[in-house]
Amino acid sequence: MKRIGIVLALGLAASGCGDKQDGEAARQIKQAATIKEADFERYAREITDLEYPLYRSLLKASGLEAEIGGPQAAEAALHELMGQLRRQSMGTRADLPRLVPAALGEESGYGFTGLAASSMIGMTIGLLGTSLKPGFSAQQSDAKGKLSIETTDQSVETHIEMKGTIDKGLDATLSTTVKFDFCPDADGKVDVVFNSKTNLAKQGSKAGANLDISVNGSLFYNDNAELTDRWDADIRIEHAAFNGTGKGSYIDASWAITPQDPTGSGKINRSSSQATDADKQVVAAQQQMAQMMSMMILQLAKKALDEGRCVNLKAASTPAQRSGVKPKTAFTILAEPRSKLDGTPTGGTVVATLKGDGGLDPAGTKVPADATFKYVAPDEKQKSGVVALEARSRRGIGKAELAFDTMARAWSIEGGADEYHATGTICDLSRPFTMTGSGVTNTFTPSGPEGGSYAYKGTMSGFGVWGNGTYKVQLDADGSGGTVIAQGPGSVSTPMGVQSSNGTENYTLTPAPPCE
Repeated sequence: MKRIGIVLALGLAASGCGDKQDGEAARQIKQAATIKEADFERYAREITDLEYPLYRSLLKASGLEAEIGGPQAAEAALHELMGQLRRQSMGTRADLPRLVPAALGEESGYGFTGLAASSMIGMTIGLLGTSLKPGFSAQQSDAKGKLSIETTDQSVETHIEMKGTIDKGLDATLSTTVKFDFCPDADGKVDVVFNSKTNLAKQGSKAGANLDISVNGSLFYNDNAELTDRWDADIRIEHAAFNGTGKGSYIDASWAITPQDPTGSGKINRSSSQATDADKQVVAAQQQMAQMMSMMILQLAKKALDEGRCVNLKAASTPAQRSGVKPKTAFTILAEPRSKLDGTPTGGTVVATLKGDGGLDPAGTKVPADATFKYVAPDEKQKSGVVALEARSRRGIGKAELAFDTMARAWSIEGGADEYHATGTICDLSRPFTMTGSGVTNTFTPSGPEGGSYAYKGTMSGFGVWGNGTYKVQLDADGSGGTVIAQGPGSVSTPMGVQSSNGTENYTLTPAPPCE
């Protein structure tokens, strides 16, 4: 299998060829897009191969190697701890929260260093984060560590702590924090925070070692909801070995990657005399790895944009009724994409495509948002068409569909007012129909499918009743139902004479089998 991303980064870092890194962030962003879940462990192993020498150096500089029993004992203890971290990080993959089974098998004798385990977790969160429902929350804790995950509509934040120990008394605590945005802001920016902290210590000893790697990074989308080549990041790495005597190895390094400095000019802020050139070289390589991990997390979370999670595409037609319309009915469609982050217009463009019958203008062409389209219903009955809309901008992707048809619709109608209740069947809203109930017959005469006039007559509770008025039909846009509201004067004959007043009847429409 082709080795991508990490090996490339390591080669650049080890060679010190900073002048050859122009456009490297852009290339790594593209590389990150090819990462698949099956590659996760392979990347973790590559990170471990690079980071392991630094762990050995820190054990030696801190005096932990001597306290454990020498180089061989230190190596054995470190490998056992790495195995525990690997098993726990693999298990964590299944606990986040068991949405994607751990498909990567165990391999005896091979473990992960801290950044490797954190990267495995971070990539898993990037893959799973957008699959979790907004508002999802989970926490668990035991002797081996803690896990918490919180999601909102637009972000996920996870904190994981893992602990390992062996008989030699060497303890390790790994803390991983991953937080990333699903949805871009008004500038098309999405952020990720990635932090990996490892502490090595021996029970009863003042010696120990700390490794702290943090990235605050951002990727950017263009007006077509595509990732640009821009990657901004602040990266900080601190490695410290302390032996309880005030001496030890210490490196504090940072990088700032900006549009003005895309190669990320790094600097050693502080370092001790015991920090070797090899230590510094590994730190530089870790900067590349941490940067790559952060970009991969955001890339894996990109499906939130593709699924329309970040943009609400409001689409409406005029007239609003789209089902059971007359052939050749003309519609105006207004597509209004709005960011789910703040509700503001997204800008960008909208493309409309037609599936089925009818006419659409323009079709398959980018129209600046908010966008207007014209649709004409099929020129025959029993035809249908669907207008699919897709909005793209630096705020993300929004999708919507509007269905139209000229199907002959039959309806069941039921309702009334006060003591009056009637039912009936409507074979065609553009033709007269009647309702009966409570001793009354109500006849409706359409002036069109949207409404018309009505008149009723009958006997209720032994009294003659009659009346007339107008009615309006309101159908659900998807044809799933509707309402009829009738208003007008009504009269009743009583022993005290005819009594009259205005009233309103409310009826409900539900789809019915076509009339014979």
